[in-house]
Amino acid sequence: MLAAWYRINTPNVVHEVIEGEAVIVNLATGLYYSVDRSGVDIWGLLEQELAVADMVEMLAGRYTGQREIIETSVQQFLALLEAENLIVPQSGPAPAAPPAPSPATGAYVPRFEPPALQKYSDMEDLLLLDPLHTLGQTEG
Repeated sequence: MLAAWYRINTPNVVHEVIEGEAVIVNLATGLYYSVDRSGVDIWGLLEQELAVADMVEMLAGRYTGQREIIETSVQQFLALLEAENLIVPQSGPAPAAPPAPSPATGAYVPRFEPPALQKYSDMEDLLLLDPLHTLGQTEG
């Protein structure tokens, strides 16, 4: 069962969004990851430490698509991020969520596509050799 809310596993995980793609590095394992589209939005909501239910509500306001598909996709994505030790479950009440924005009338609303986590290990040895250099960089 998923936690009510999560936080990014700092300081072991550093991240930055660059041109619509989130690049996420797990300094403890030397693995790095990327996500785009709805995955970037979910990662941004994780930065705000919102409750999972609030995340689903925010995404349902940003995208067209069946709410059940959005909710299931978010839950599966969070489970994957937790399995990779990129996020950690939290107990207790989550911080209050801002109200979900409503799309402007006539504005284009993209269709929800389930997020995909791309995993890379080609720099694992390098990242494990010099984690302090990476930690010294600004966290996303």
